[in-house]
Amino acid sequence: MNIIKKSLSNIDVSDIFFDSLRNDYPNFNEWFLRKKKENYYAYVTMDKNNKLLSFLMLKEENYQELNDVVKKFDLVNKKFLKVSTFKVSYTGNGIGNKYLNIIDVTAKKVGACLIYITIYPKLKAFIEFLKCHGYIVAGNYNKELVLVKKVQD
Repeated sequence: MNIIKKSLSNIDVSDIFFDSLRNDYPNFNEWFLRKKKENYYAYVTMDKNNKLLSFLMLKEENYQELNDVVKKFDLVNKKFLKVSTFKVSYTGNGIGNKYLNIIDVTAKKVGACLIYITIYPKLKAFIEFLKCHGYIVAGNYNKELVLVKKVQD
């Protein structure tokens, strides 16, 4: 299964793939459309009918944009990579591992010192998957856990 980099302008926010995200984040559609206007892109996999099977979106941030949990690392004047959205609906095919590799490579490429993701505690299997790949729980932000991973040189 090929991962392709696709502009959000070429992705349909009404796709049922995003239903679980809409359920967890009531303003998901508005957020997506805002990111679309800002020319964001995502890494995706699609089935033979061009329906989404996975979606990864990343965002470079500076210290001022961080939430309080990540700010406690006191890495002022550094760059950070936020995993904005990471969803794989078709599991067991290695896409999650490939996405982790994309995240690591991107973090190094942009000069980030830390990668972070916020995630609901109910997603236990996904949290364990991330922990197995070097992420640690750094705290809570709103109702989500914040997992971080230091970027290795």
